[in-house]
Amino acid sequence: MKNYTVLLILLLSFILTGCPGSDEGEIIENFEPVTIDLSGLNIQEDDTSFSKNGYSFTSFHAESVESISSTFQGNSITFDGIALWFSDGQNPSYIELILDNTEGISKITARIYNNGTGTPVVLYNDGNIIDEIDAPFKVNDIVFDVTNKTIDRLRISSFEGAVLSIKLE
Repeated sequence: MKNYTVLLILLLSFILTGCPGSDEGEIIENFEPVTIDLSGLNIQEDDTSFSKNGYSFTSFHAESVESISSTFQGNSITFDGIALWFSDGQNPSYIELILDNTEGISKITARIYNNGTGTPVVLYNDGNIIDEIDAPFKVNDIVFDVTNKTIDRLRISSFEGAVLSIKLE
C-alpha cells in the first residue's frame, strides 16, 4: 500500500507542476499591450534616464517638446514627444527603451518624426543588432515583428527627429 501511495503522490505532483521544460520556446500570450505616450514628460537635454508606464529609458541629448509644428510641401504637422535634435555635434541624440525584463512581446511599433536626416530604429540583444529600420521622412509608424526574437533594447537615434510613442504588443 505504501508503494501505491508514493506512486500516487509522485503522479499528482508531476501533473500539478507540469512537465519540466514544456514551456521552452512558447510565446507568452498573456502580455498586455501598452502604448507608451512620450508627450508631457518634461525630459531635459542633460537627463540620462527616465521612465514611463513602468518602463525604463536611457537618453542622450534628448528633450521633451510640446506642440512642435513642421510644414513640408504645404502639409503642416504638429506633435508632442521627445526631440532628438540636440546632438553633441558628432553623435546623434537618442532614447533607448530597456526591455531585458519584458517577455511575450510579439510586435513593437514606434511612432517617429524624421525631419530628413537618418533616423535609425534599432533592436538589440546583448549589444548586437537584431534588426534595424531607417525611418522615412516625416511622421511614420516603424513596425517590428519580434516573435521568436530575443531583444533587450530598442534604440531610436537622430540628428533631426522625434519619438512620439512606442507600442508594445
